[in-house]
Amino acid sequence: MLSGELTTKSVNKVYLKYLIPTLLGMLSNSVYCIVDIYFVSAGSGSQGLAAMNICMPVFTVLSCFGLLFGVGGATVMSVSQGCGDLKTRNKAFSASVIMVLITGLLFTVFGILFRKEFAYLLGSDDILLPLVWQQAVLSSARSM
Repeated sequence: MLSGELTTKSVNKVYLKYLIPTLLGMLSNSVYCIVDIYFVSAGSGSQGLAAMNICMPVFTVLSCFGLLFGVGGATVMSVSQGCGDLKTRNKAFSASVIMVLITGLLFTVFGILFRKEFAYLLGSDDILLPLVWQQAVLSSARSM
């Protein structure tokens, strides 16, 4: 069904079919961030916002790894599926899931063991350190 759609319909129609959900997903993520900033600033003030901004690079890196393994794995799976090689498709899926789990586990272990060092490396000071830890834990829980 999908391959027929890609070869028979207009490129613009197929492109828009995939573009609109992608844009809506990105828009919902942006709205989530704005709402999160509002509530953090209302509840914790400028120090809470500073702590949130100190933690942001960590979650950006985690998102990058998720995209790396997700998009990369999906590409290999799609090509394998198109070639009829289901064994390679299944291996690519398993490898993607395992790599995401390993990466998440490594970030978690090193984040717990060296949380103070990471916080200072990202720009925290002694005053913001408790808020940075709190924000990191809350953001980690929300990102699961």
